[in-house]
Amino acid sequence: MPAELLAERLEEEAVVGDEASDPSREGVTPVSEEAKEADGGDEGAEGQETEQSTIELLTDLADELGVSPEDLYSLKVKPDNGDPMTIGELKDRVQQFQRQQQEYDTALAQAEEERRSYVERLQTITQQEEELSRRGKDAIMEMQLAEAQYKRINWDELEKLNPAQAVLEKQKLFQRHAVAEKELNEARAEAQEAMQKRFQEAKYFHDRKILQRVPEWKDPEKAKVEVEGIIRWAQSEYDFTDQELGGVIDWRYRDILRKARLYDSMKQEKEKIVSGNKPGLVINRGASTSPRGSKDSQLKQKIEAAKKSRDPAAKLAAARAVLDQSFAGSKTQRRR
Repeated sequence: MPAELLAERLEEEAVVGDEASDPSREGVTPVSEEAKEADGGDEGAEGQETEQSTIELLTDLADELGVSPEDLYSLKVKPDNGDPMTIGELKDRVQQFQRQQQEYDTALAQAEEERRSYVERLQTITQQEEELSRRGKDAIMEMQLAEAQYKRINWDELEKLNPAQAVLEKQKLFQRHAVAEKELNEARAEAQEAMQKRFQEAKYFHDRKILQRVPEWKDPEKAKVEVEGIIRWAQSEYDFTDQELGGVIDWRYRDILRKARLYDSMKQEKEKIVSGNKPGLVINRGASTSPRGSKDSQLKQKIEAAKKSRDPAAKLAAARAVLDQSFAGSKTQRRR
């Protein structure tokens, strides 16, 4: 055991120290003061060398004690909160914590990088949409200018004065209007593509986030069944339409719907359990449906029997029954 080895090592050092300090022992010559002074320089050098050798690692301590590191790893330590554990177990737990912390930091960094990349892509799409909106507005303005110029020209007079010039001016205005209209259609088509791209980017990002929040949805079949149940519940409870639910992309709204449906299901199950545990009354023909009604009937019978009987014991039993029922009724009212 490491503790035993350490004790033996200290014992040997103690014995050697006693032998060196006792000049009366046989075969040992006392060291003179001159010799001590002569050796002082060497001892000082050795002392400095010893002071410079520090123990930083457990392996250094093992080398200093002359034992294997495995022996030291088997020593036990007791944390402030918890059961004793070996140094080896403590080392394993520290390494496990470091691995978990590293995995957490890596996952956090990946999530942050994914969010940053998503925001950058949305910003790019937003810039494209703004540019397409400007192009569309410019195209509309160009079409309106061409139409206004066409209306300002007196084509009848121009055709009388210069038919060729009238044809040429019409062609220029028609061409100007056609070019602007083409630009408008292209801008609208690209804007539609940008909108679709924005939707796909958002869906991809929020789909990944909801899977991180609800890992069991990584199973497509299980996710399909639960999502269909959420849709039916939302439509029946809150009159959501397919179009409204289809527009729910944000993972936070989807998770809120999921939790609301789970809460509603748990509440319904609890109500079923509570209602199922209520004691029911067995109704028989000719019998009272109230437990108290049967007791009242029995009490009346005892009272009538006591009136007709001359036995004091019967009268006493009837009186006790009246008192017992009155006392039970008062206790019930106090509980209420």
